[in-house]
Amino acid sequence: MNFKKILVVCAGNICRSPMGEAFFKQALTEKGYTIDSAGIVGLVNHPADDKAIKVMADIGIDISEHRGKRLNDKLIAEFDLVLVMTQRQVNEVTRQWGFSKGRGAIASISRETANALRKKLLTHEAFHGMYFVRPQFREYTTKVYADMPDGARQFIRTYFGKHRILRYDIHNQYLLENEFMAYLLQQPLSEVTSYVQWNMAGYLRRRLHEPEALAYIEKIKGSDFKIAARALNDFVYAETGLVGGRVWSLAFERGAEKHPFPPKN
Repeated sequence: MNFKKILVVCAGNICRSPMGEAFFKQALTEKGYTIDSAGIVGLVNHPADDKAIKVMADIGIDISEHRGKRLNDKLIAEFDLVLVMTQRQVNEVTRQWGFSKGRGAIASISRETANALRKKLLTHEAFHGMYFVRPQFREYTTKVYADMPDGARQFIRTYFGKHRILRYDIHNQYLLENEFMAYLLQQPLSEVTSYVQWNMAGYLRRRLHEPEALAYIEKIKGSDFKIAARALNDFVYAETGLVGGRVWSLAFERGAEKHPFPPKN
């Protein structure tokens, strides 16, 4: 699917979606992409929130001229890729306009999000977007997930299914594989094992009693996840020139002297 028109959606269209719109415009407008934003309840003609303006100004992006608008049939029909912010908004857009594979993604980036975390979130969601619109990438992710040892897949199901905030439906294979991929590619390959050991397993260690899942991670030290991340990285690099943890460079290194493609880890 050729997604040259990207619509970023939130609730009021005065905070998150105009910020997302600005990020995409900075990175993609000169490459022929059309970028816009709207709100499900849209505060029509309202300027962007003062805090959103300040956060963006701090990184050199001006959204002070933005004015809110409401999502409607015309916008849904016009744009190739619709990015929303929460599962509730996914449900609402689905209820009103329908939803299918290859159309949509979820992004949730707070005004208070620290810069390093914002980088990881944007990279995470960018790979979700690639997963939604590239069937070959979805098929390859399915293969990589299936090739993981049973213990690794059980750890993934435990983490996503029992995490007190996430609580993903572990019977939804499409969701599970999509999240598995994005969690591995959101940081550089060199950081994957430490993220699995200290962030993911660390959460289970602190919050939940899951000795079997933790024992597996202690045994393999995250190595199975690095193997999977390397396979996904190689595929993405061959297809797009991108690698895990480096999507951020599209938005914040324009004008800097750099290689045409990010170096592989």
